[in-house]
Amino acid sequence: MIRRAMALAAAGLAVEQGGTALAETPFLDGTVSGNVTAVSNYISRGFSNSDDHPALQGILDYTHSSGLYVGTFASNVDFDDNNNATVEWDVWGGYGFTWRGVALRADALWYYYPGVGRDMANKFNTLELEAAAEYVIAGATVSLGISYSPNYFFNSGDSVYYNAGISIPLFDAFALEGHVGHQDVQHNAIFGTPDYNDWSLGIAALWRGFKLGLYYIDTDLARDECFAGKDWCQARAVVTVGYAF
Repeated sequence: MIRRAMALAAAGLAVEQGGTALAETPFLDGTVSGNVTAVSNYISRGFSNSDDHPALQGILDYTHSSGLYVGTFASNVDFDDNNNATVEWDVWGGYGFTWRGVALRADALWYYYPGVGRDMANKFNTLELEAAAEYVIAGATVSLGISYSPNYFFNSGDSVYYNAGISIPLFDAFALEGHVGHQDVQHNAIFGTPDYNDWSLGIAALWRGFKLGLYYIDTDLARDECFAGKDWCQARAVVTVGYAF
């Protein structure tokens, strides 16, 4: 539920995807990229999607020379319920290009939870439309994005998620990474939270295809505003270790 905000295709991963920059391999007039990442807690848009437990995640992405791309993401999840939602499997497709130094992309993303029963599938499986822009200025990479769903999780109506991120090279192979986001949901009572803000700040290190990250993540939600008293929305530190291939 509430998956990570995606960075530009073939440009990198946000913290909720493990934070590992993608490798690229030529294939059929395009490139294949991917990674495998272990995280101490699967956080997406400020929430724990693994009930504060570790998660193992993977991404595979194919980008054609025309700018068209498709990809998939998978992770174990735990929502502390009886709906058998133990795996999140996302698929997406879209188009990206560069205009005056700005990398732009738009895609459609489908969240799929194969373990839930047929009667719960329409509450978990969700479509989102995404658009994002990324620009390098003074060595720092700045990104802006927006995601829209016509019927968000649990049939909570229209939703819009706005997000911005920055990655600043420090020294050697280290970088400072920050993120802010805002989530609007049409029917807050059905979804389980009011509209809210989330943010993260961390440091990452790259070495021979590996990426180690340490992040502080939080929201402005009180515990009693978080899914009837869950502690998924509170401040926490997250460690990520990934390898790109």
